[in-house]
Amino acid sequence: MNDFSRQTEDFLKAAKEARIPEPMKAMVAEGLVSSRKAFDVATAAARDNARHAETVLASVSTGAKSLNEKLIENTTANTEALFAAAQKIAKAQTLPEAAQLQAEFVKTQFTTAAAQTQEFFKLSAEISKSMFTEMQAATAKSLEQFRNVR
Repeated sequence: MNDFSRQTEDFLKAAKEARIPEPMKAMVAEGLVSSRKAFDVATAAARDNARHAETVLASVSTGAKSLNEKLIENTTANTEALFAAAQKIAKAQTLPEAAQLQAEFVKTQFTTAAAQTQEFFKLSAEISKSMFTEMQAATAKSLEQFRNVR
């Protein structure tokens, strides 16, 4: 048997008989308990964050739907008004009467468009405020949860 083989055999024999000290076993067990606790807290925080993300995304989706519905409502109203005005103009007996009807329609539509734009921006601001409030609350809660992991 060569020297390396003998040393390897001696090492393996000593390793078989070696015992792990009790303080080291306790330290490992404590580390496992702490690691499990940190994992459980982090997992719960991740689940909460996923729920918050779903809430924020649902808010964004609802907001987008509201804006789209308002846009369709305004477009429909404006198109209906255009057809009504065109019908009145088509029934005009004279050129000045047709011009008067067209001028009234344009004036009314400018007022309507201004009101619709103001209403659209107000709705957009409300949706944005609501969405950012939800995002801020979710972010604050997430940060607090991760601070508690330590």
